[in-house]
Amino acid sequence: MNTRSEFRKGNRRLSKRINGRNPWVWIAMGLIVLVVTLLLWFLLSVGDAQEEGYPQVGDHLHADYSIYICGALELDYPYSEGGIHTHGEGRIHMHPSHSGEAGSNATMARFLAGTGGRLTDTMIETPDGKVFNNGDICPDGRVGNISLKVNGVAKNPIASYVPRDDDILELRFE
Repeated sequence: MNTRSEFRKGNRRLSKRINGRNPWVWIAMGLIVLVVTLLLWFLLSVGDAQEEGYPQVGDHLHADYSIYICGALELDYPYSEGGIHTHGEGRIHMHPSHSGEAGSNATMARFLAGTGGRLTDTMIETPDGKVFNNGDICPDGRVGNISLKVNGVAKNPIASYVPRDDDILELRFE
């Protein structure tokens, strides 16, 4: 009798697992739902960036720029390479050729790097190698700080700002 009753108990355990009542099945299904949800969230957030007017692969957008150092207007930076570049005429051309220079990667810092300069939120290095840090003194004795105006409105952060089509940008150290 013991063998029969043990056989029935074992059979019940086996049938519970076969019917999907095993907790590991539920955990696996939950993980699959979580992964699919996160994937959808990621894909939708990428779509949001495209709707905000960020330059995408295949676009060809433009923004006018001027750069002032200690009150003096810099000459237009010379022709530069890359998907975020200038032709030396005071315009930023944005036509990314790959995702590394598209979307939120199409920044002011990337533009300046393409010209041979560098830009952070507290420092600008011009293509000719002159470096200006917040707090440096201009020749007129005033303390200089970096600022960015886009269409007349101050913007922060500066280096990670992504120009939009037809923006008018004023980057200043003064």
